[in-house]
Amino acid sequence: MTQPRHWLDEIVDAIGELGGEGSLDAIYDTIQARNVMRFDENPHWRDRVRATLQRFSRDSTWGRHRIAHPDQDVFFAPHGINAGHWAIRGYVEAVQDIEKLADSSYAETTATEGSVLRRFVVTYERKPALRAAAIQLHGMLCKGCEFSFEAVYGELGHGFIEVHHLRPVSTFGRAILVSPLTDMTVLCSNCHRMVHLNRAQVLPIQTLRAIVMSRREQIAQYP
Repeated sequence: MTQPRHWLDEIVDAIGELGGEGSLDAIYDTIQARNVMRFDENPHWRDRVRATLQRFSRDSTWGRHRIAHPDQDVFFAPHGINAGHWAIRGYVEAVQDIEKLADSSYAETTATEGSVLRRFVVTYERKPALRAAAIQLHGMLCKGCEFSFEAVYGELGHGFIEVHHLRPVSTFGRAILVSPLTDMTVLCSNCHRMVHLNRAQVLPIQTLRAIVMSRREQIAQYP
C-alpha cells in the first residue's frame, strides 16, 4: 500500500509542531508520535525523511543544482548542512509578520469613510477553466488548514473554495502558460489572506501549513 500522504507534507507538519525548526532526532520523534505514515511498510523511513529534506533545500548539494522554482526550496540548514538541524524557510519571518498584525492597536483610531471615489485600476486576466481544473485536481479542502466550507456551512458552502496562484498573477508581466496542477492550489479565505499578508513576498504554502500545525499544537496543550 502507498503512504497515506507525501513525505514532504508530513515533514512540514512535524517541523511546524516543533515551532518551525528542530534536530533530525526531534523531527523523527515527532513524525513517529504523529503516527500518520506507514512505518511498518517502510523500515528505512528515516532515510526517506533525510532525502526529502535535502531534495527540497538549496542548502544541500542535491538541491543546489536541481531546484529551479522558489516554491521547491522549502527547508534550510540554519547551522550548516552537516549539523543535523533543519528549519522551514521563511517560517520565522512569517510568524513575525502575523504577530505584528496581531499586536497592532487601532482601538483609538477614527476616520471618515463613505466618500465616492473614481479610480482607474489594472486588472489581470484569469481563466475560469483554470480555476475549475485546479479545484478538480486539488480538491475542496484548504491546503493550509484543511478547512472545508461544506463541512462547516452545509449546502451554503458546497462547491466553494478559493484558488491561489503560487506565483502572483500580477508579477507575470505578460501572458504565460499556467498549469493548474503545479502553479495553483486551493485555500480557504483565511489562509488565502494570510499568504498575501506581506505584499512584497507571498508566503509559501508549506510555511503557512507549518504555522497552522504549530499553533494547533500549542492550543492543544491548554484545557
